[in-house]
Amino acid sequence: MLPCPPTGRISPFQSPTIALTLGQTDAFGSEQRGAMTIPFYQYKRRGLLLVISAPSGGGKSVVLQKLLAGDPGLIYSVSVTSRPPRAGEVEGREYHFASREQFEKMSRENAFYEWAEVHGNLYGTREETIRKALEAGKDVALDIDVQGGMDVKWRTPDAVL
Repeated sequence: MLPCPPTGRISPFQSPTIALTLGQTDAFGSEQRGAMTIPFYQYKRRGLLLVISAPSGGGKSVVLQKLLAGDPGLIYSVSVTSRPPRAGEVEGREYHFASREQFEKMSRENAFYEWAEVHGNLYGTREETIRKALEAGKDVALDIDVQGGMDVKWRTPDAVL
């Protein structure tokens, strides 16, 4: 499958084909250009990474709840944290809870897409979760601190912040 254009979305007014300009190098090292039309069904849409980033208490969760309610296809990536659960928090819903030692081990194993220390606690997004969802063409929303947001933007310039 070929990678999809940035948004991966097709309007009902567009034809179900996409024209590509191809570049090839011939035996003499000269670049040969041409155009090719490929049926849209051959494209594999890559998901969109949407980052809601602000300091603690900045309203990220409220914005995210509205987005998730408005788009049932949007996936929320549950972060890992080293802090203990607060009253009413459920493992796997608000966070995945880990000890500081477990978190640091995961970090050493490069298990995080991004991570940051905020107010003495560690927070991170699992790399495997993001990679699998995006490769499957699913849009993923992250609710992360400013440090994590900057890391994502550096690592994934086409992410929407």
